[in-house]
Amino acid sequence: MDHWLPFVYQYSVGGLFFLVSIGIAVQKKAIDLRHTRSFAIILSLLLGLVFYMFVHALWIAVVTLNLQYWQPWIYQYSIGGVFFFLSIAVALNKHAVNMAHPQGRTVLFNLIAGLVFYMAVHAIWILIVLSPMDSISIERAWLPWLYQYGIGGLFFALSIWIAIRKKAILPHTSRGLAILVSLILGLLFYMLTHAVWILVVTAPLERTLIQQTENTKGKTETTNGHSDYSDLD
Repeated sequence: MDHWLPFVYQYSVGGLFFLVSIGIAVQKKAIDLRHTRSFAIILSLLLGLVFYMFVHALWIAVVTLNLQYWQPWIYQYSIGGVFFFLSIAVALNKHAVNMAHPQGRTVLFNLIAGLVFYMAVHAIWILIVLSPMDSISIERAWLPWLYQYGIGGLFFALSIWIAIRKKAILPHTSRGLAILVSLILGLLFYMLTHAVWILVVTAPLERTLIQQTENTKGKTETTNGHSDYSDLD
């Protein structure tokens, strides 16, 4: 059951956040549903999310039980990477990103470069923190949170800085400021709900599983010790 917790969280609380983000974008007229192009973008996002949920569920059912620390990395940058490039292809096809314009090429380059950078940092995190986890006193349930909002938060801030520098977001305008504030507030809200989820669900379950494992191990050792003593008799 613990393998399904990230899935439940990501597509319940995370799905709610996704819909709220779309709602804000529509309300602030960053997306205009009256236009065919904007409607196509929204539809592709929703269909992409449903597809991603299905593939994620399939991955958990088939693979997760047989892998450990590298499983999220392999999933995120293989199947997740296919979805990433599919999203870019849809954006190019619907002219949401214009490759004929220097700004469009810059946006595309930043997306791909950001993905490669994020892959590298994620791999380093696994090598340095997750693999030698037995020597770390922090609860395992909190490690994804620390990664996502520590290193991942740095990447988020860098992305916003690039967007402002390339004038994709104009904070001196009311619309640009609204988008920027909604992004930051959304991240803070997501951090908080994720932390509450870990406190209420993931961490207690993790402790219970560890305790059950220790109890089972203790019973096995006791049984083995009793058998050895009987043999001596």
